[in-house]
Amino acid sequence: MHPTIYMFEKELVEHKIITRLPLFLAVCGFIFSISLFFNSSFSVQVSTTGYDNWSIPEQSYAFAGALGYLNSSLAGIVSLILFTMYIPKTLRKEQQEGSIMFWRSMPVTDLCTISVKLAVGLVVIPIICSFLLLASDLSFWIVDILSKNALSDFVGEISLGGAIVHWLEFITRMLLVSVTLFPLASLLFVTSQLTKYPLLNVFVIGGAISFFSENTLGLPIVGDFLSQQLSLPMAMLTENYPLSVLLGHGVVSLIISLCGGAGLFLLSVKLRSSTDKVIF
Repeated sequence: MHPTIYMFEKELVEHKIITRLPLFLAVCGFIFSISLFFNSSFSVQVSTTGYDNWSIPEQSYAFAGALGYLNSSLAGIVSLILFTMYIPKTLRKEQQEGSIMFWRSMPVTDLCTISVKLAVGLVVIPIICSFLLLASDLSFWIVDILSKNALSDFVGEISLGGAIVHWLEFITRMLLVSVTLFPLASLLFVTSQLTKYPLLNVFVIGGAISFFSENTLGLPIVGDFLSQQLSLPMAMLTENYPLSVLLGHGVVSLIISLCGGAGLFLLSVKLRSSTDKVIF
């Protein structure tokens, strides 16, 4: 077995929340969708007057209308939650447990180790959450068949092909979101090796820099840039066209953030190979 495959497996075993939370939510979603069918009050008699007035992006109507939009949003939020739980913890965990010395004795470079951890946070987690979305969509598709299209008459078109397209669209959307999360992931890799509470320190220091630059230096552009970078992932998750949202924030800003992320990533690799880090 290739070492990187084993390392991916190790991350999933050591951080079981990555697989268990989506699985738990998928089971809950399946139970909820099936309960709709057996609920005696579930029928087409529910009025759809208010449905047409919902402010739902047009893209969501590719599968189950507002219901598909809700499934996609929830799966995306779960992915972001797992990202914030995993990235700040993974390097810190191996330092606390002392397993970092074992890995340094193995023929695996620090660059490879952190690259695997980055791939788990930015690629593996969204893909796992995409199966949460797919399971939810398929559950409602089954309910629609059992109820003789009563559900689709209420929320919009529900089909197996639509569910697959919806799933592929979600994966594409989340991979674009991961591009915007790369600088934050790299920053958390650095701070997690230097502080005990990396996520808290990042937000506190970021807020302090924003406040100081605007009120002391008269440069609100710094705070605006930081706020933009933090709000961008959620905006891309909820808007119709994530690529347009990404480019709409400015190509220059994107290049600056990605270059900064690359620099922080290399710094995190260097810190991992160091034995004289100061933890505060």
